[in-house]
Amino acid sequence: MFHYKFTKEKVYFTGCEHVSHKNICRGSSAWSDIDKTRDFDTLEEMNLAIIQSFKVINPTDHLFILGDIIFGDKSKLGSFLKQINTYNIYYIYGNHCDWLRKDAVAQSYFKWVGDYLEIVINKKLLILSHYPFAVWRESHKGSYMLHSHSHGSYKPGLPNSEDSKILDIGWDVFHRPIEFTEITQIMYKKGFKQSDHHNKNTT
Repeated sequence: MFHYKFTKEKVYFTGCEHVSHKNICRGSSAWSDIDKTRDFDTLEEMNLAIIQSFKVINPTDHLFILGDIIFGDKSKLGSFLKQINTYNIYYIYGNHCDWLRKDAVAQSYFKWVGDYLEIVINKKLLILSHYPFAVWRESHKGSYMLHSHSHGSYKPGLPNSEDSKILDIGWDVFHRPIEFTEITQIMYKKGFKQSDHHNKNTT
């Protein structure tokens, strides 16, 4: 079942903003490996950069956030989302979202919340999850798999990592929400290599 179908609307995707996460911010981190941190001197500077990156969103646009939007003070979620210029925000739970599953008020900020979603944009099937998949619905027919979680570190499929139509749309990859047209341009350059028994002739 497809929950949402889009044709003329602009649709954006992002995830893993980690708003107010002290350890992911270099200036406030206690982590010894600074390569895993973001190059901001203060938590306030990082949070401001995150919200500024959402300025590309217009009121009629649709935004899918694939998990882990906030890590620190959860009470700031509502004020953060109010700074995004659309009410069409859909949310997929991440691994740091157990609190949100239990918070009806926080859930009410979104148009939809859940663990997994299939949508169609201009007849193209997109599979949305916080986590990357090795195989997904109609992957052998060119459907797209969008995820976050990995902060740009996941390398799918080993030898065929550049030939799989899967994309990490997380904030650490693009530093902004990414629109479907740009995703299509990226996916166009990717081929397809069979990773299980499914192929283009499989029904």
